Amino acid sequence: GRLRHPAVILVPGARAVDRDENLAGVPIYQQIAGSLAERGFMVLRYDRRGFGQSGGRVESATLQDSADDALAAFRWLKKRRDVDTSRISILGHSEGGTVAMIAASREDDIASLILLATPGIRGADAILEQQSQQLEQMQATEAERTAKIELQKRIQLAVISGVGWENLPTDVRKQADTVWFRSLLIFDPSTVISKVKQPVLIVQGSL
Repeated sequence: GRLRHPAVILVPGARAVDRDENLAGVPIYQQIAGSLAERGFMVLRYDRRGFGQSGGRVESATLQDSADDALAAFRWLKKRRDVDTSRISILGHSEGGTVAMIAASREDDIASLILLATPGIRGADAILEQQSQQLEQMQATEAERTAKIELQKRIQLAVISGVGWENLPTDVRKQADTVWFRSLLIFDPSTVISKVKQPVLIVQGSL
C-alpha cells in the first residue's frame, strides 16, 4: 500500500502577507515547514483571505471565518490517500494560533494543536499590552505613552461598541472599524481552550 504521512497545517496569522509568515525578516513558516518535511511530515501552507491567490477580503473575515478556512484545509487533507488521517495536526503563530485554537475546538478529528506566541489573554488586552511594550522600546515619554494608550483604548471601545467614533480621526475609523478587528478584540482564549480536547503544545519566547 501507499505510504501515509502525518500532516501539519500551518495557519496564517494577522501579519502574514504570504505563506512564509515573514516577521522581522524571518520566514517563520518556511523554516518550520522545511524542518517538519525533513522529519517525514506532510505540511500544508496556504494564503489567507485577500492575499496571494486566495479570494475574499481580510478585513471582512472574522476569526471564525478564518477558522472555517483552516477547517476546509483539514477536510482537503483528510481526502488525500497519502495522508495518515488520524495524525493531522494544526499549528498557528500569533493570531494564526488563535484561529488554530478555534478550529481545534470545533473539530475533534484534528490530532493535536500547536500554539506559537499565541496570546493567552483577551484580544483587546493583548493589543494594549503590545502597544505598551512597543512604546517602552521606542523610549517614548510618560506623557506620550499615556496619550497613545488612551487613544488606543478609545478606538477599541468604539470598534467593540459601535459608538464614540465622532471624537476620533476619520482615517482611524477607516483603518480600525472592521469585522476582523472587532472579532480579534472581543476574542477570549480561555473560553475556547476549555473546549479543546486534543493534546496542546504551547511555545512562548521570553524576549
